[in-house]
Amino acid sequence: MTDRKLGLLAVVTIVLLISTIIMYSGSTANKKATIIGTTLIQGIEPSVITKIVIKSKGKITTLKKNEDGVFLIKEKDNYPASFKTINKLVENLSDIRVGKIITSLAKNHSELGVTEDGDDAIEVRLFSKEGKLLAGVIAGSRAENTRGSYVRLIDSDTVYTTKDYLSLSKIAMDYIDKKIFDIERDDINEVFVKNKGEKAYTIIKDKDKIVLQNIPKGSRAKKTNYEEVFYALTNLDIEDVMPAKENKVDWQTTFNCKVKGDLTYTLKIGKDGEKYF
Repeated sequence: MTDRKLGLLAVVTIVLLISTIIMYSGSTANKKATIIGTTLIQGIEPSVITKIVIKSKGKITTLKKNEDGVFLIKEKDNYPASFKTINKLVENLSDIRVGKIITSLAKNHSELGVTEDGDDAIEVRLFSKEGKLLAGVIAGSRAENTRGSYVRLIDSDTVYTTKDYLSLSKIAMDYIDKKIFDIERDDINEVFVKNKGEKAYTIIKDKDKIVLQNIPKGSRAKKTNYEEVFYALTNLDIEDVMPAKENKVDWQTTFNCKVKGDLTYTLKIGKDGEKYF
């Protein structure tokens, strides 16, 4: 091989090397995931997130952190959100790992369910205190032949599959702690019950027995009923919340539940139409 040919080969090799370096540098400068197994969202510090907006099927859930560091749900009259559920959402977003690239064309988004306001889309945006978008994700339809879903970053047309099943809570009630009381059965000592217009009575624990005291005159107690009342407070969940000023509840029953440690929980149950509050 002549020196001239060797020179040409050297030039070609150098050009190819430079091209490779440029391509590699371009991919690492882009923080969006492009390699199978890498996380879709990178470098998000949970402590700097002060606002989260979730959209699904035309419904919006807005979670905003107050001065005490508690996230409040705007659509539920600023009812406090569950700290555990907020952390789980951020954790699930941070753990999204890329399976493979499906498309980089926006025209394919609708078919994959990753258009904004799409029927299958769950859109999540994370904001800083200054209102800067820290990260945004749109999760779409379940991916074919995999347990993952189609997903893309809000500011990118590239759609990936996720390596694993993706779970994102999408409605306001998902972010509310639905458990009203967290009481162990054995910790309940006494339940005072007052029905509207009736004489009050008390259900107590006497060693291993549940005993009814002060039975209203003319009434007969059913053992299974008052035992169920005694323990019902250990497993009481809510379905929804609303501002007190907006309801016309007829409060019918008051329960005072005394537990170990000299604590007393008071619960009122009422009805407005066919709904119980």
